[in-house]
Amino acid sequence: MSQRYPARITRLPMLALFEARGSEAGLLAALAAAGLNLPPATKSIAGQATRPCVLRLGPRRVLIMGEAGEEAALGEALDGAFAKVPGADFALVSDMFAAFELSGKGSADILAQGLPLDLSEAAMPAGSATGTELWGTTVIIIRSEVPQPGFRIIVDRSYAGFIEDWLTVASGGTSALRPGVMIAPPRSWKPS
Repeated sequence: MSQRYPARITRLPMLALFEARGSEAGLLAALAAAGLNLPPATKSIAGQATRPCVLRLGPRRVLIMGEAGEEAALGEALDGAFAKVPGADFALVSDMFAAFELSGKGSADILAQGLPLDLSEAAMPAGSATGTELWGTTVIIIRSEVPQPGFRIIVDRSYAGFIEDWLTVASGGTSALRPGVMIAPPRSWKPS
């Protein structure tokens, strides 16, 4: 079956991910000591065009994302920076998450089938990130322009196959891991 939407689904290689929490002042000081910027507002990203970048998911929570090969050096920098700042701490969470890239004109149409958000450019411009649910699974969605326009999806590694299947099915393909399992609901079914 050919795809309904012009989009490409790519499972990304492992990323270096660190989650940090604390007061705004603590996060600002610790990230600055590590050579990183705290995004000015929640649901935004600092340094998206470069790595590492910082996603501000809430007033007291950030996710620091880099390439896998940077994990040790980034961890050392964060360790030294956060050790000097009371009121903020971080943890290595790389092994907990998997990431996907959804690129192409049909990306928002695919995500809209399982996501309760307005994905328009006005509501979610490039450089924004948010935690939400995608087909009932907690994810982080990032609208990116780098390396191409689209979205990055970060999900708990144990749900990666489930999300990959649904992205494939929503794009018009067949389930990659469990063929025949994902079927259309009966015609009599009406969503509430």
